[in-house]
Amino acid sequence: MRCSKCGAEIEEGKLYCSVCGAEVQLVPEYDTLGNYMRQKEKERAQEEEAAKRQEELLRRKQQQEEAERKRRTRKSLLIGVGLLVVCIGALLIFKWYMDHKNFNSYDFQMDKAEIAYSNHKFDEAEEYVERAVELAGSDNQDARMLQAQILTGQGENEEAAAILEDILREDPENGTCFGLLLRLYESEGESGKIKELLDNCPSQELKDKYSSYISQGAIYGLPEGTYDEPKTLELYATSGKDKIYYTTDGSDPTEESTPYQGAISLEEGTTTVKTVVINDRGIASDIISKTYTIQLDPPDPPDISPSSGTFTSDMKTMIYVIVPEGCRAYYAFDEEPTTESTPYTGPVDMLEGEHTFYAIVVDEYGKVSTPGSQTYVLK
Repeated sequence: MRCSKCGAEIEEGKLYCSVCGAEVQLVPEYDTLGNYMRQKEKERAQEEEAAKRQEELLRRKQQQEEAERKRRTRKSLLIGVGLLVVCIGALLIFKWYMDHKNFNSYDFQMDKAEIAYSNHKFDEAEEYVERAVELAGSDNQDARMLQAQILTGQGENEEAAAILEDILREDPENGTCFGLLLRLYESEGESGKIKELLDNCPSQELKDKYSSYISQGAIYGLPEGTYDEPKTLELYATSGKDKIYYTTDGSDPTEESTPYQGAISLEEGTTTVKTVVINDRGIASDIISKTYTIQLDPPDPPDISPSSGTFTSDMKTMIYVIVPEGCRAYYAFDEEPTTESTPYTGPVDMLEGEHTFYAIVVDEYGKVSTPGSQTYVLK
């Protein structure tokens, strides 16, 4: 049985509701069915009302819980944002500190420059290396050599060479700088500068290391000096790939001069032979000069037989000229002969009367003797 006022269950035998205190109305046995149904309907309505109240309480509780959850979420979010702002601020401060530190760190700037250079990022590398040079000062050779390499990568070879040349003036035995500059000259085809660089190098060790760049002068097959006969001069290079160029007019030889292809004939007079050797890298040797004098003496006057005298027709009246080997002779009567006179080919008859017989000889080099003579009287 339920309380007609609050709907709570009433224990059997109780006269008052233990919940609301309302008096229990006992239904007489003769109560009608309609009253019973109305009571049931009332009870059902009360149950629905109670259920609604319970549902409303649950809904309010859920709303409160949702509001609390949102409040906690907002709080957490605010805390998170605050922490994020703090972290970002800390990171920015740390980054500023590191950037400031790295900007003033020679090692950092050099490392960055080397990495950028190795990746062919030459503009980026140039910024780093310029800062490294600024930090270390102009006395730092490593940074300046890297700067020269970066400039070479950018095609600024003239500026790169100027830096390397300055370093070598400060430190002539800097092998790394020497090699960089030599190869830079080679890439530019500056063979003259390569020769100058090697000529002025004080380090024999470096000269030995780069000996393939050094062109050795020509070897002369004939000592210079004075000779009494024409000579031929042969020239030799230390390598079969080297080319020899020479002049005989006193000018300095170049690649535009006469290339040596065979022995050089040295004729009468003084000849100065100057040579230069160009190796397979296009680098010239020192110019070597040797002077040769060919001084040819004329042959002696020829011997004429018989000696001067008086002859008669019954005597041997043939005139003989002794012609040295390799020479030819010319003769004339009563005048000194020339090379246009009668060639001597065998004994010559004396002429009647008194006559002087003259003869000359011309050697293989065209030198003409003074005349020899004999005077004959043939009766």
